[in-house]
Amino acid sequence: MSGEKNGLPDETKLFEMLTQLGMEPTGAPVPRFGHMLASAYHTCKTCRSVEECEAWLEKAKAQTCVSAPPFCVNNELLAEFLFEPLMRKD
Repeated sequence: MSGEKNGLPDETKLFEMLTQLGMEPTGAPVPRFGHMLASAYHTCKTCRSVEECEAWLEKAKAQTCVSAPPFCVNNELLAEFLFEPLMRKD
């Protein structure tokens, strides 16, 4: 385990994914998103696409991304986060 982010152990690629999509996972808490973020974290922990995710994140560093990759088990949830102004960095 490499530490904690947003109160959850940082052993998944979820926070990297959120950051790559322009979100601030450690920003101001959004009432219902706390439970959703915890759910996404636990779903990410059991994902079988870790290598594919790592490759996507590495490639995505060089570009602006507007959505999670299709293989992501949290794709729909991350899309919902994208439309929440309090989750955005900008």
